[in-house]
Amino acid sequence: MLTNEELERVVKKNLPRALFRHSLAVAKFSAQLGRRFGWNPDLAFRAGLLHDWAKPWSPRKLVKYIRANKVKVPGFQFGLKYAPAVLHSYAGAAEVKRRGWLNDPRAIRAVASHTMGRPGMSLPEKILYVADVASPDRTFSGAKGIYQTALKSLDLAYLASVALKISYVLCHGRPLHPLTLRVWNAALQIKARGVK
Repeated sequence: MLTNEELERVVKKNLPRALFRHSLAVAKFSAQLGRRFGWNPDLAFRAGLLHDWAKPWSPRKLVKYIRANKVKVPGFQFGLKYAPAVLHSYAGAAEVKRRGWLNDPRAIRAVASHTMGRPGMSLPEKILYVADVASPDRTFSGAKGIYQTALKSLDLAYLASVALKISYVLCHGRPLHPLTLRVWNAALQIKARGVK
């Protein structure tokens, strides 16, 4: 297995410059959150570095890969029709596993769910989801506030991240993926139980 340093060089060589910078920022923030909330920081770094591996792929390549490798994608037909970009997280998770760059099932699942989330998100999934939304390279409205919140409460930052993504979709007049409502409703259960 490649070291994190070796993997960083591979990612830098294969991703567009801006996407590599974002991936590195997410990796560093994931590691920071991992240390703070109890996920192996090296593994958190690795998952963050690899989370957008398949993002540069065209919709056609994503679909071909998903079908050829029988990758499970919730609401695949909906995503294909309305938001093919969301498919990159599932294809990317399958590909980094196939290459042996991630072997930890929780880290692989975090990569798969970093875009849309899923009900019952694990600690690694929440960390990567939040790190992707609020990494220090993000400049959109709300990202800095979520970053600051994440340093204190991962659950509050996760709720804010889900809300921000839903708001973005609605403000742009796009249809909500069926999984999105399930993720939101599950996230609200965290709030009902009391956040940490």
